[in-house]
Amino acid sequence: MNNAAVHAPLDPELAAIGEARAKARSARKAFMAFQGVTQEQADHLVRVMAQAAEEGAKELARLAVDETGYGVYEDKILKNLYNAKFVAHAMLQMRTLGVLWVDEANRVTAIGAPMGVIAGIIPVTNPTSTTIFKCLAAVKSGNAIVCAPHPRAARCCARTVEILAAAAERAGAPKGLLDCLSGGELAATRELMAHRDVALVLATGGAGMVRAAYSSGKPTLAVGPGNVPAFIE
Repeated sequence: MNNAAVHAPLDPELAAIGEARAKARSARKAFMAFQGVTQEQADHLVRVMAQAAEEGAKELARLAVDETGYGVYEDKILKNLYNAKFVAHAMLQMRTLGVLWVDEANRVTAIGAPMGVIAGIIPVTNPTSTTIFKCLAAVKSGNAIVCAPHPRAARCCARTVEILAAAAERAGAPKGLLDCLSGGELAATRELMAHRDVALVLATGGAGMVRAAYSSGKPTLAVGPGNVPAFIE
């Protein structure tokens, strides 16, 4: 066998697909370790993650503007802080795990239960703020998440997840509960969405990505051009 062939670097697309599979499996393992988390424990993690996001708001805003070329630095800071403070505060007022409400008259009880691993699709336009929101939402509801960033937002998204994951792990979350694909390869994103260990797709992006998410064969919540509410005055 040719030694050069043996040691040839793996095709980047194949490597990205392999990474997606590995991170989906790792997230599933972390989710299994996270099962049984109480609302109080999940809320504690949300608080420490939100605090870390608030402290990193300026760094992440600069990374997002420099990498993507979109937006204004000061506005990106505000978007990050909006999710780290206002959105996190709103989440903490909600109950998402266990008994949510009881309707005695109609004999109905609503139970909140996690789904598993979420594939969080991240757009180029608002990468860090969207990542903050999706990671907070995943942990608040007892789930794991693997983020799949747009190729032109891969570094700032990865840094955002790194900050939030470090804070969560220091507070007791299992390693791998929050993760991010490194290169933003479309093939890897598709592989992640369709992977057997992924239970839900939470997608934000362009029309093509939204269509791909709805075609993944998984329950999907997607927002993109053509399917968002509008108010016109």
